Amino acid sequence: MNQDQITCLESYLKIFKNTVFGQPSFYEASGYNSIGSIRSIQQLTKNKADESDPAVFMDLGKNINGPYKNTDYDFNCLFQFYNINKKMIASFFENNNYNYNIVNEAINVIYKVGKAYGLFDSMEKITDVKLHNFFKAPYQAYGKSNKLCSTEGKVSEVNFTDFFKTAKNTSNGKMKSRRVTIYYKFVVKDGEVHPFVLLTFPVSINHKQTITLDIHPSGKEFNDVQMKEGLKELDETLKERIDIILRKELKLKNKFLDTLAFEDKLNYLKVAEMSKI
Repeated sequence: MNQDQITCLESYLKIFKNTVFGQPSFYEASGYNSIGSIRSIQQLTKNKADESDPAVFMDLGKNINGPYKNTDYDFNCLFQFYNINKKMIASFFENNNYNYNIVNEAINVIYKVGKAYGLFDSMEKITDVKLHNFFKAPYQAYGKSNKLCSTEGKVSEVNFTDFFKTAKNTSNGKMKSRRVTIYYKFVVKDGEVHPFVLLTFPVSINHKQTITLDIHPSGKEFNDVQMKEGLKELDETLKERIDIILRKELKLKNKFLDTLAFEDKLNYLKVAEMSKI
């Protein structure tokens, strides 16, 4: 085994060492970006492997960054759990002091910004964001899958103000809400598994923004940077939406909008809201 493979195996053992999956096998991989696969199967019948045996697979690859901007880590990893329920998955990760509060805080901060700008009307209560809730069976054409893997899931919904109302996005006269979702992407960083949360938040009816957060206890500095950059992007996006609304509802020209302070635009937005009523 090379050093990268040893590092990944050690990161696996930090989670599963004291479980029945603590003695895994390492399988080499031939792909250019692949490092290998760690597999541990709890054989229920002596001397006989079976498809119903509980198993943990951890597939590993090099960090080619891809769509995850500003993310500094060493390796990608994909967990697949076979014949294992969510309760057991929760037990694997429960002693890692993950910072789930950062996810709730980020959602609330983003919502408050949109609310202050007069574009968000309300938001549903945030559901439990713990990672085991987002392991689900993938779709397969026939039969029921015995595998659970990380999937994107809804944690809340945002309702927008009537500025966004059109015939296409209303049902029985009521504007449709938009989902707030998260997806857990697992990576290896500094010799440990880090769960990254890809938080996707609607910023208008047809546009979304994604912020990447690290719930590992060492993730504070990373999260501070991500939130600072994410909120800057959100601020620019929402201010642009306000200009669009003022041009549409009050027929204000770009030349005039350029002379207004942001606070003045918010006051004009209130006028536009009154005209809607």
